[in-house]
Amino acid sequence: MHAMAAIEKLVAKIRANRKALRYDELVRVFGALGWSAVSSGTGSHQRFSSPDGSGYITVVRPHGGKTHVSPRAVDDLLAVWDDSRAQEADDDQP
Repeated sequence: MHAMAAIEKLVAKIRANRKALRYDELVRVFGALGWSAVSSGTGSHQRFSSPDGSGYITVVRPHGGKTHVSPRAVDDLLAVWDDSRAQEADDDQP
């Protein structure tokens, strides 16, 4: 399966069940969009930087027996995804 098709399938799964997003899945989607994890020191927080370095999102890694990321992290990820898809659609217009 094409890599982006797999990511699109994962995003559809996330939209269907927003409470079941694992941290590794979040990292995969951010990575596919060109976002990168940047050092945030120690602790449970991880920063992701936009491809052009103009913005960032901080995500709390699940800990303390939790296995899924917070609803806010899901909202942030889907907002980045939607913005990326909209920008690609605009770029495809003549």
